[in-house]
Amino acid sequence: MCAEGAPISRGEEVMKISFVASALTLLLSHAAAGQETRREPPDKPAERFTVFTYAADNAETGGKVTIKKVTDEVRKRIKDRNKWFVMSPDREKAEIAVEILAHRVNAQLMPTVERRVSFDGSSVELIERDELIEQHSIDAKVQGPGFVSSMTGARQRRREAGKLKDAASELASELENYVKAHYWELMARRSKISNP
Repeated sequence: MCAEGAPISRGEEVMKISFVASALTLLLSHAAAGQETRREPPDKPAERFTVFTYAADNAETGGKVTIKKVTDEVRKRIKDRNKWFVMSPDREKAEIAVEILAHRVNAQLMPTVERRVSFDGSSVELIERDELIEQHSIDAKVQGPGFVSSMTGARQRRREAGKLKDAASELASELENYVKAHYWELMARRSKISNP
């Protein structure tokens, strides 16, 4: 090391450059390793994931809908995502099990103001009214190769449009997003299970 302000020798200069080059190489190798683990999933997997849906023994339901209807709707919405999933009639043969825990319907009155303008535009009338808003939500426990996750599908709409199928679609979408986000991990676990 040289004193401050003193000229740097050629050997010290080479040593500093060598140190900086080593540090950059190390950083770049870590960045490349990080990119490998963050690979994007394919648009369509080579083999779809098999899914079994069922209702928990103590599943709760709200409103006039039976838990069987809720489970059937979730099954239908997952089946619609046939690029990623295929339904299995047998729990033992399925890779992913979706257990429906509860279906709830919450309703509340929301004040709204509607603005009406006369045909000729000469007057504006404000009309206050309460609008009934319904929220359907479905809670599920999802188990797959090496993971257990709680998922909820919920959709809030005006009463005329609030539907169970919207909440079931949200749950199916959450499952698809989870599988896409963890695709490479799931494929590695699938490989370990099939080739122990």
